[in-house]
Formats: sequence, C-alpha cells, structure tokens
Amino acid sequence: MKAFPKRGSRIDWPGIRALKLEFQVSKAAILYRAKSLELLDDDQYRGAVITLKNRGEAIQEAEDAFCQKEEAEIVTKALDVLRVHHKLSRDAVAKQLDVNPALLAQILPASPELADPPRVKPILQLVK
Repeated sequence: MKAFPKRGSRIDWPGIRALKLEFQVSKAAILYRAKSLELLDDDQYRGAVITLKNRGEAIQEAEDAFCQKEEAEIVTKALDVLRVHHKLSRDAVAKQLDVNPALLAQILPASPELADPPRVKPILQLVK
C-alpha cells in the first residue's frame, strides 16, 4: 500500500506523523490498522508500540495539540431522541438513571434543549 510510510522494513516515523495529522487519528491507531492490513508483521508492530511508549507517546502523542478534538455525537443524539420523542427533560433522565441531576449535568454534554421539555408549536390553519 502506497499510503503507509515505510523505509524498507523500518517504519517511517515522519510519515506516520504526517498520516496522523492528515487523518486526525493516533499513531497507535495507524500502527494497529497497518498490522491488521498485514503491512506490518507482529515484530514490527510490537517494536513500533514499544517505540511510542519509550518516547512517552503511549498516552499523549506529540502532535495531539495540532489535532482537533472530537465532540461526543452519539450521546448528544441519544439525548435529543429522549428529549424530542420521549419528552424527557434532564431531570427526568437523571431520575430514570437514578443519579443526582447535578452529577448528570457534569458528565453529559451541555445541551440547553435537554434542560427544559420542548415546546409544542400550535398548528395554525388559514381560514378564509
């Protein structure tokens, strides 16, 4: 595969960095994907992961500051479904989960729509 950077049997770390910045994924994810596509064998993969760990990049990678952080979409969409289709407010969700509403407010994305139940717009008909 042409997109995966290698220099012979060695990993091209500047190329891995470029892929990370282009696709906004971790170096570890790039290495894992390369292994799953059989672009790296087990020894190359293991060595690359050890290199990341030795460089102190196993948890936070050097280029992370240049990557845009992902927003939680699934939780937000699930809360919208609860609000719109089930008419559940944030307090109602907290009650259903048997948690304190303040705790729920801390762990869930801020959603002003979830705080209050939705207003139903009256249906207007034109009359002659």
